[in-house]
Amino acid sequence: MDKTFPLYELDMHWKDTCELVEKLRPKVSVKTVTWKKLEEGRIKLNAGSGGIARNADGNFLFDFVVPFQCKDHNIAEALGAQFGT
Repeated sequence: MDKTFPLYELDMHWKDTCELVEKLRPKVSVKTVTWKKLEEGRIKLNAGSGGIARNADGNFLFDFVVPFQCKDHNIAEALGAQFGT
């Protein structure tokens, strides 16, 4: 490890490092998401690098995928929303 990461002072032995990494599991959380009915004549667009549009009853209208490169997810969301409108 010292040869691979010479700038970091690693005081842990390899076995301890492996045990620590094994404990670093993603935390699983569950969140209920519900559809909120829209006013008649409106559509809802969920977008990122692609998107899906649904009408006021939640019925599928269209979907799309846009191949573009972004530096972060916020730009992807904005470009997807722009493309979907």
